[in-house]
Amino acid sequence: MSTTKLQQYDTELTADTVEWCPTANYREIAACGTYQLDSSTERRHGSLSFHKLERAETKEQGCVKVLQRKDLDYGILDMKWRVQSARPLLALAASSGDVVFGTLAITSREESWEFEELEKAAVCPRNGKLGLCLSLDWNRDSQQCLVALSDSLGSVSIVSCGERGGASSRVLQRWRAHDFEAWIVCFARESQCLFSGGDDCRMCVWDTRAEPSRPAAVTREHTMGVCSLQAHPTKDHLLASGSYDEKVLLWDTRLLRKPVKEAAVGGGVWRVKWHPTNSDLMAVACMHEGFKILNWYLDDSGMTTYETHS
Repeated sequence: MSTTKLQQYDTELTADTVEWCPTANYREIAACGTYQLDSSTERRHGSLSFHKLERAETKEQGCVKVLQRKDLDYGILDMKWRVQSARPLLALAASSGDVVFGTLAITSREESWEFEELEKAAVCPRNGKLGLCLSLDWNRDSQQCLVALSDSLGSVSIVSCGERGGASSRVLQRWRAHDFEAWIVCFARESQCLFSGGDDCRMCVWDTRAEPSRPAAVTREHTMGVCSLQAHPTKDHLLASGSYDEKVLLWDTRLLRKPVKEAAVGGGVWRVKWHPTNSDLMAVACMHEGFKILNWYLDDSGMTTYETHS
């Protein structure tokens, strides 16, 4: 497998999250979030931009068009589209300690799009040390709309959200999950279990039906901070984890004593993402080591590397 660069776009600020919209009629649109810390003023800020893939007869002729770029007074550490939504509903994990809900709407001008912010809910407490929301994930229950968030204070929160991301949004639960930064959180496919990873090298399992006074299970297989987790989109009980220790591990969530597979990717793992239709492929964003595409079907977890970013 090889990679070819077709187009390049300068985000100006540090880009740390890109998500393609899963909603019908919007699947050619990607959102890009950035985060920047001004060291002289200690000000955190960022931007949100939307891009549309323009189809052509061949993939070499296709291009990505910028629909909108919006400067923000907070940085975006993570964002996710809700899959079970009739319209594009996006949640942002903000450096202000908030979760921001919004939608993408067409304006009166043809082919003009705007991000409409619906609501901003405070997740991290404002009394004391400022917390940053670091990651988020939607549950997969079509009846109850929930968002889980992790933050720099080591806590995990669950926020309820209406279908429109409107006034019904509120923090249902918040608890201390890790001794240091809680870098990542994700729902299991069945949505009753929640996984979190932190700078304390722990990966924890939480039962959302019970009071989260203690985790249902804990593993310390990673030797450094756990930065990334993602449940497989089509296979039950399959979870991927990534860490500063430069490894990606695959887990059967019914038995967390040992991972079922592992791959050394040569750089700290910031994000892992399963391919939506090819169940064996995974994209990995590696700190200082570019991007990798893993094929778990191959015995050696065959890798393709893309190292254009600096």
